[in-house]
Amino acid sequence: MITAIAAATAIGSTATAGTIFNTTTNDLGNNQFQLVDQFTINYDLTVAYKDSDLNGTIDSQFTLGGPADYDGLYTDPENYILDFSGDTFYLGNQTTMVGPVDWSLNYVSTPGDASTSYSTILFGTMSGGILTVRDGMEWPVSGGGAGPFQPVSGERWGYALGDFDTFTWDSANGTLAANVNGAVPGPFGLLAFAGFGMARRRRNR
Repeated sequence: MITAIAAATAIGSTATAGTIFNTTTNDLGNNQFQLVDQFTINYDLTVAYKDSDLNGTIDSQFTLGGPADYDGLYTDPENYILDFSGDTFYLGNQTTMVGPVDWSLNYVSTPGDASTSYSTILFGTMSGGILTVRDGMEWPVSGGGAGPFQPVSGERWGYALGDFDTFTWDSANGTLAANVNGAVPGPFGLLAFAGFGMARRRRNR
């Protein structure tokens, strides 16, 4: 069951090393940016969270029984667009979120083509160059189910991010980096994303 859930949650997997997310982007115009570099996101799969009406709020939760530390490797960054329009999507349909949405990370069916936006996996607010992920949650592209365990129509399941809940967006250079364990990237902080520097510590949730 855990293997199936992992496959549904992410593109692949690595040994548990924590989030490694530091990518350049291609400017597509219209405040939309295509990711360039592969990335890894760390999840807590012990609990699944339900958004029962696709409005971006957590309505309930249930015990999933997966690992507390799971690294999902995304090998198709070209299919993800950082979008500052405020638009969000699920299974090809535009959704209306409760509260402000300044940015979203959307999976697109055709690389680099925002008109094929399929599902939003991360979204939230922005202050300066800091992007905050709402509720520290990731919402898988296809709803978060696995095998016979699937969300019912009109809902999706999300999973808690394990070691970060903000990004730093450098608009001048077009780079997006996860602030792992709250550390904002700097001249030495970027070493952590390459697997060096200070050890990663899970945030208690």
